[in-house]
Amino acid sequence: MFALLKFCSIFIISFIFISCSMYKSDSSLQSELDIANSCKNKSLKLEMSCYDLIAYKSSFANIRLGIYELKIGESKSAKKRFELAKESGNFYANALLANLYENGIAVKEDRDLAIKLLQDVEYKDPIAAYKISFYYFSNDNIKKGIKLLEFAANSGVKEAQKELVLIYTNNQYINEDSEKAMFYDNLYQDKKEDFSVKIYGK
Repeated sequence: MFALLKFCSIFIISFIFISCSMYKSDSSLQSELDIANSCKNKSLKLEMSCYDLIAYKSSFANIRLGIYELKIGESKSAKKRFELAKESGNFYANALLANLYENGIAVKEDRDLAIKLLQDVEYKDPIAAYKISFYYFSNDNIKKGIKLLEFAANSGVKEAQKELVLIYTNNQYINEDSEKAMFYDNLYQDKKEDFSVKIYGK
């Protein structure tokens, strides 16, 4: 009986941990993004005030407020915003938190944690995929680095598109491929909104 109760307790704890660590669906996040986008305004002050009002129902509002606070030097408040967004299931917060840990902003520098935060969402968030790709290149995992860069580039991350143009023309990691270089250069030049702007708002 005791063994059964112990097993049940372990199962419940494990279930809670797994449930708490799950991220929101793309459709749920899109809904929250739409809510946040309704705050966009030519007046930065009004836009930030709007995000503050809707932060309880849109994790993207917390992300955008956090980015603004980081720019004006309120790094501790920014960190809390990013953590709230992550805890609510928004995987786009991982890359922002990773940046804090990588550079020791408002936290003790922890490169290993920064890498883990990015790896956790490398196939979900194109921005995280772009950033973590350099880690794989530096560790000679060229195939994975390129795979993640292409995921980011095809999702609209302009910096990833630019990076792939260089990779496919300079023979540093792989043989030159003019066709792919031209493909990603066309994407880079297409003047579509950068995916990062779509998520971060600016």
